[in-house]
Amino acid sequence: RIDSQAARIGLSASIARAYSDLAHAFTVRDLAEEELKRSQRMTELSQKRMSAGLDSKVQLQQTQTQLATARQQLSAAEQDIASARIALAVLLGKGPDRGLELQRPQPLNPASLSLPSV
Repeated sequence: RIDSQAARIGLSASIARAYSDLAHAFTVRDLAEEELKRSQRMTELSQKRMSAGLDSKVQLQQTQTQLATARQQLSAAEQDIASARIALAVLLGKGPDRGLELQRPQPLNPASLSLPSV
């Protein structure tokens, strides 16, 4: 009885951690999307400045490098979301494909949280 209760508590903790990881992955993706937009604007501006003779090719290349990095970060963030969805689906006893159906976790109101009774 104690072992099964400990297993349930352990599984519950793992599910909560996976849910939190999924929420974090979405937040990281949001930040990566914003960084990509910023990098795109900076690259466009640098191209215009270079055309006007205000920037050198070096500055343009720097912004293009930042843009490429931002694209890679967004791709990695999307992969982290996919991995977190699969991990959560597996912990819930569902197949990995079920993870694709999981929506973005909504923030919880800390005042509404309570500890389970034992």
